[in-house]
Amino acid sequence: MAAYELIASLHHRTLFEALPASLFPADLPIRFADFGIKAPLLRAFTNRHIIHIDTFNELQALATYCKLYPSPQGGNFIENIHRKWLLEFGTGVTFAAIAGNHNVYASFHDFFKTIPPKIQQTSINSKQILILPSARIKKREIPESVIEQIAQNHSNQVVQIAYYNEAKNESLVYTDFAELVHLIQQADYIYGADSLPIHLSYLLQKPHTIVYPSGLTHQFFTPYALEQNTHFAFNSIH
Repeated sequence: MAAYELIASLHHRTLFEALPASLFPADLPIRFADFGIKAPLLRAFTNRHIIHIDTFNELQALATYCKLYPSPQGGNFIENIHRKWLLEFGTGVTFAAIAGNHNVYASFHDFFKTIPPKIQQTSINSKQILILPSARIKKREIPESVIEQIAQNHSNQVVQIAYYNEAKNESLVYTDFAELVHLIQQADYIYGADSLPIHLSYLLQKPHTIVYPSGLTHQFFTPYALEQNTHFAFNSIH
């Protein structure tokens, strides 16, 4: 792997701390920087929150950081090309995108010249089934009717449902990254929305199925779900 440094927003430090240290390559150092981000991600990358004073402040903080700590190789990279122009306009810094309009995982493996991890095959009839319906974007959350159908399909197994910061019936609740990672590690098989929890499931090498609203692209689907065809759509109007 070439010499790179990963710059992560300080508000996600707890996520990195919740993950096993063995997941991080020794030759990929991580530096945390405070860009003033309080939402799940940079506001310039959202639709609902883009027109806000905090959007300007975050971009200015990023611009200041890039000027204080210029890349020694003269290259700054971001995840994908989506709104790259806005990031460059708001910061005055030039960025190269790792992913274009194709699958982000494949792009990252190509960029870093790495091979996707092989997840040990576990039967979908495994003992511990975990359903993670929550998502950052409301329309991506798994509807209760779909959750009930998944649970019925696994009536002979132990099925647990865990929501983020929300208690429903007899479901579990997780309030931070550490609790979410623990739930995933204890499960044998995961059903999740196309959101952070399913990506953590892949990172932690858990077999999983992505449940998503119809019409969603496969750009962020995990290599496991694509290879095993473990993904299905529900009608987003419910």
